[in-house]
Amino acid sequence: MVRNTAMSYGVVQTKSSYTLKAAKDCFNKLWDESAHVAALCFVLAKQLTKRNPDEALLIGLMHGIGKLYILSKAEKQPELFTDGGLLMDIMDEWHVRIGNEILNTWGFETYVAAAIADYRNYQREHDGEPDYTDILTMASKFSMFMRAEDDMEFNLNEISASRRLNIGIADMIPIIEASNRQINSLHRALGM
Repeated sequence: MVRNTAMSYGVVQTKSSYTLKAAKDCFNKLWDESAHVAALCFVLAKQLTKRNPDEALLIGLMHGIGKLYILSKAEKQPELFTDGGLLMDIMDEWHVRIGNEILNTWGFETYVAAAIADYRNYQREHDGEPDYTDILTMASKFSMFMRAEDDMEFNLNEISASRRLNIGIADMIPIIEASNRQINSLHRALGM
């Protein structure tokens, strides 16, 4: 838990380093996404697996580290913030690879980097119990669903992690409610 708090604190401190308002706004959006995903990871790990919920929370917080790196570099090119979706397209395409390299460089366990490298592979198969990648995959999908501005539908049957975690449509509301409590707790802990 100390490592989680230290990493969260570091991410929050990063916010003060941005000078462009557009970069700060983007950071806030990325932080909100990471907090949602982290809270969902914690709840999924605690309720549906034998995995450590604190580790799952950390993985959820760190899944966007590549986006934060890209954002820090993009601030030096303000034109990226004026073109509607260009920066988001760059982040979407590159954040997983960059995040994976950062985590490997920082010496994180291989399963942390692996979860971040593979969480968008919705047909990923593996033997054994649900792993952190399964947790992050579903947390990310649930987070997108929760934060969607337009109506969003997705078929749980098309996501292999949902089968391993044994999640059905009826499970979504209680998981989302529990994650909202976790998000509030995370915000309180970080003084946000």
